[in-house]
Amino acid sequence: MFKKEQKEKFSFRKYKNGRTDSKLIGATVLAVGIGLSVGANAVQADVVSSNNSSATLVSDTAKVSSASSATFRDDENPSNVVKVDAILDKDVAEPTKANNSVGESDGADVLNLKAEAIVNYKLDSDGSVLKSEKVQLGSGTVTTPYDKKGLAYDTDGKNYRESVVEKTGSSLSDATGKEKQIKANGKTYEYVRSELEGTNSFNYDKTKFNNIEAAVSPEGLQNKAGEVDYTKLTGKVYIVEETADGQYGKYVVADSVANQDVAVATWKNGLSTAKDFTKENVTLKSGDSILVLDKDTYAVGSNAKKHIKKIEINRIETEPIPPDTGYATVKGERLLSDGTIINYAIGTVSSDGIISSGTKFKDSSSDYELGTGDDTEELLEDGAFLKFDTNDKIKIKTIPLRNVNKISQTFNVHPVDSETHLTPEKSTLSDHLRDINSLYLDIANMFEKSTFGSNDYRRNLRKEAGKVSTYIEETANFVRNNGIKFGLVNKELVFYHQDKSKLDELRDKIKNTRNVLNGLSSKLEGSIHDKTLDPEANVSYEGELTYDSSNPLLLTGNLNFSYQRYFGGSAGEKVTETIVYDDDIEVDNYWTNGKVTISKDKKSIVLSDSSTKEANTERTETTSSITYTPKEVLSVVRAYKVVAEGTATVNHYYVETPEFTGGVVPLAPPVVEIPEFNGGVNPIKPPVLEVPELDIPVIPMEEMSDPRSVEKPKPKPKPKEDVTIIPADFSKVEESRVKEELKPVAETPRLEPKQEVVAPQEEKAMLPNTGTKDSSSLTWLGLIGLSAVLGISKLKKTRL
Repeated sequence: MFKKEQKEKFSFRKYKNGRTDSKLIGATVLAVGIGLSVGANAVQADVVSSNNSSATLVSDTAKVSSASSATFRDDENPSNVVKVDAILDKDVAEPTKANNSVGESDGADVLNLKAEAIVNYKLDSDGSVLKSEKVQLGSGTVTTPYDKKGLAYDTDGKNYRESVVEKTGSSLSDATGKEKQIKANGKTYEYVRSELEGTNSFNYDKTKFNNIEAAVSPEGLQNKAGEVDYTKLTGKVYIVEETADGQYGKYVVADSVANQDVAVATWKNGLSTAKDFTKENVTLKSGDSILVLDKDTYAVGSNAKKHIKKIEINRIETEPIPPDTGYATVKGERLLSDGTIINYAIGTVSSDGIISSGTKFKDSSSDYELGTGDDTEELLEDGAFLKFDTNDKIKIKTIPLRNVNKISQTFNVHPVDSETHLTPEKSTLSDHLRDINSLYLDIANMFEKSTFGSNDYRRNLRKEAGKVSTYIEETANFVRNNGIKFGLVNKELVFYHQDKSKLDELRDKIKNTRNVLNGLSSKLEGSIHDKTLDPEANVSYEGELTYDSSNPLLLTGNLNFSYQRYFGGSAGEKVTETIVYDDDIEVDNYWTNGKVTISKDKKSIVLSDSSTKEANTERTETTSSITYTPKEVLSVVRAYKVVAEGTATVNHYYVETPEFTGGVVPLAPPVVEIPEFNGGVNPIKPPVLEVPELDIPVIPMEEMSDPRSVEKPKPKPKPKEDVTIIPADFSKVEESRVKEELKPVAETPRLEPKQEVVAPQEEKAMLPNTGTKDSSSLTWLGLIGLSAVLGISKLKKTRL
């Protein structure tokens, strides 16, 4: 279960009569930057909920609000973040669907619809529209119950159940909007005929998808359990994710979808080229289908463990160790270790070169980062290379310091920690360039941290020291912009390009990093904290250095190092530590606090924590860790079909009707020509007035335009043979009277036809040898002739 270990170490205790009190000892410890951690050392967790409070664990996934969402942020790389809708507690079943139709529904969506027809009243002769109106034939609703359940139910979209459709109204026919008579443009028109265009269809209210507005309906596509009937999908199938309630993200188009698994797989496979579901990218047509996806994310814990180590502490006083001091002065040139500042080789790939044909080259590809999924391996056959070896590069070396009394060993101190700690197979282009130029970065770091003076002076010096990092990034951009490949050959850094001049330019840029800090000079002072130093010791330095790129070893000037151990007559103490327990313990629950480490592919999250509790005789060290795996569940929650839009049309056709103003429509009186009577006396025998017999043709009824019956002419009376006219004195007067009676009646002007009554026009027919124009004239002529005969007979009798 555990092994028992003993470890001895020495500490210092103050003499009762010593000249250095506890305040001085405490101040010295603070000055050298050494502190003792006692009690709990919990690491602040970077796992927070949506309101930035500590994340909580979820014990039931049936209905979880968005307040339970959590964000993991890597402590070493804060830009590496994973967000989930919930963190599941131990033994909680994982969700199988993003939104479930279980129990009572959470509400219902109502979609309104109506059927309308446009009624056109047209002139039959040319089809022109006299007037138009819109008639509502019916209305209805599509009511769809929905569920909002599962993870982040309050911000996610809706899961539809079976729709209920209700429609009311009349059907479309040629009687829709029909009128026997209409008035338009100040005139009256009579109905003639009708025709239909389109069908009796319902129009649906528009549904919004981001900035798309479309007539869609869910009717018939979901059952009561909220499952989609994929056999009813038609047209193009648009599969789109609903990122929040009413907000839509990327979409993928399929020709057909057989089930939910196919829909989810199709959407995932098309994400790399998917576009946003907006009107700029989407054109919906009648008959197309839309499947809405909902995605829930969660984290599942595993491998939870805690390790406990208990240490027993025994303390034994020892003889006191006297104070000690030491000094050393180091020239600037001696601050650097032996070696080569930059060791490189440049050439072409050849059969007998440094890099021969067929050498394997591990290429970082387009992301210029080694150790990622897009790395490739190829064989170099030709082209040029630039190779670097950093195994023997110059560094700021460790300075040995021996105390004056030579009681203890020599202390090795390092003025500044090295800038880079590189793993070649898992590093970026910038990491490798910083490794090549690490010496310049270390020197800049030493100047930046150790300079003293006014705030402006230190600010300006930090700005100058920072130019090295800026220049290195410019070099990295040069590599990217010129298409220079970056990778490894036998774990050594190699740049590769077909054009050797590009590599010559890159080499010169890297070598020029040496000149960036040229002329930098400052007074320096600082302290060195090294783990190898005695806890009671302090090493400080002060001096002045100048950076000179023309100097092979770059630095000129001096640094003076001082070693001091302040304890002022303290007595020693021998401490013996014995491990009495060291083993894992069983974990019954999960937790969300601790240091966060997220893998590069974001598929694994490790939370680790450590704490120490120490008493005078015992110390307990606890370390714990748990691994969380992010997961997701995608489900189809709604289906729509794009419905046809349009309004049916009924065309009614009419003819114009003239308006009748009232009264009797007069017939035109005939024009009758009677020979003039010259008068005179014929003593022997008066002349007989000859009235020609009328030959009236029979006119068929169907040819007569006047629907009224025409009175037939009376038969012509036979003249008496013995009738003669006896002259008298009043013969001229009588003759004048007869002429007046026989005078033709002036023709009555024909009235213009108006609305209401259509007066039929008379057909004109010329009759032979009469000079009359129609049957009406013949009738008048017969009557006038008969009247004339009777008048003459009367006159004759009077004379007799």
